[in-house]
Amino acid sequence: MNLVVILILKPIVGLARPTGAPNPQSVAVRACTATDLYSENCCEFGCNSAESPLSDVKYAAVTLMEREQGMSELTMAIVAYAEAMEAIQAIRQSVFQVEQGVDSDIDFDGLDEQATHIIAYWQKMPIGTARIRYLNNQTAKIERVAVLSSFRGKRIGKQIMEKAIAFLYTKAIPVIKINAQTQAKTFYEKLGFRQQGEEFEEAGIAHVEMKLEKFIPFS
Repeated sequence: MNLVVILILKPIVGLARPTGAPNPQSVAVRACTATDLYSENCCEFGCNSAESPLSDVKYAAVTLMEREQGMSELTMAIVAYAEAMEAIQAIRQSVFQVEQGVDSDIDFDGLDEQATHIIAYWQKMPIGTARIRYLNNQTAKIERVAVLSSFRGKRIGKQIMEKAIAFLYTKAIPVIKINAQTQAKTFYEKLGFRQQGEEFEEAGIAHVEMKLEKFIPFS
């Protein structure tokens, strides 16, 4: 008896194959813009080095397995600085100091101990981070969002931001602020943030202040 195997491949919406790209039956490919690549990096200080994703817009290949199963490898934890200090420092040093040349005194500004931190783990290895600072009982600021270069293109930066926003809403914080690099503004707008005021410079990079507001009823 002959056995017939039928393979059904599901298309990935929004992914277009450029000329010369691998067969779409095995790999789905789309052209990434500078904003797309930055959003996965989510580096608030910008991307200046030659190794930065922004310095060379590339095509990002996303396999079916990554889309359907890959995110199961990602976990996140909300911690105090002392609980994961080595991991936080290692990620931020790699992204901010090594890649982008940001002065360590600017990055490690003495405020980490007062902040709440998010750590993203890929198969239990720390690969991304962000910190949350409370400015008052109604407002918080998300800062120091970073993902290691070898793990970008997996929407991890977006998930870190979503985790931080969801956490703050559980704390009944209705106003969230960020200082976003100007060219990453579109990424943050997709998360609901809106620009406040004029462009300014931080660590030698053009930024804008952005704010996300949500009505939270009293319990």
